Amino acid sequence: MITVKAKPVESERFFVIQPNASLTKQGARVFLGFIVFVSLLVLARFLLLGAWFVLPFTILEVAFIGFILHLILKANRQVEMISVSNNGIRIVKLTDQEREEWHFDPYWAQVELKHSPHDWYPSKLIIRSHGRAVELASCLTNSEREELAEALKESVFSSRNFQEHDNHNKQIEK
Repeated sequence: MITVKAKPVESERFFVIQPNASLTKQGARVFLGFIVFVSLLVLARFLLLGAWFVLPFTILEVAFIGFILHLILKANRQVEMISVSNNGIRIVKLTDQEREEWHFDPYWAQVELKHSPHDWYPSKLIIRSHGRAVELASCLTNSEREELAEALKESVFSSRNFQEHDNHNKQIEK
């Protein structure tokens, strides 16, 4: 999911990238509760038949599903924020435990969309400058990544032009 916010007066655009997360914490709890309930019903039936050896497998099954739900909810909390202005390109990646930040000059930054030679492998959206590169939008689909690449290219180009226009005005004032 991409959210775009623009400030036309300051020629600054913000892009917020998050995974499409339809599963909430409440939804995960309800789902896990349903799985536990059904597993307990099946377990009760097996215990009544004398098949007590099903108990450890039921516990492992519920624990595994709970762990997977935890990983899904954790992955859904990642956020990437991109700010493109005449002062530079700022990229911030937030996860639960860490915050990574990069700064690029819009004059030298290149926005690249690398397509994989294989159809089943996703493309990569990369911003690079002076030997440094950052991959963006890994949680988006290929079509969303292409739209974001075009919007980023347009924003970087307009910030370059705004900076040139601003520098030209400063030279005239001198």
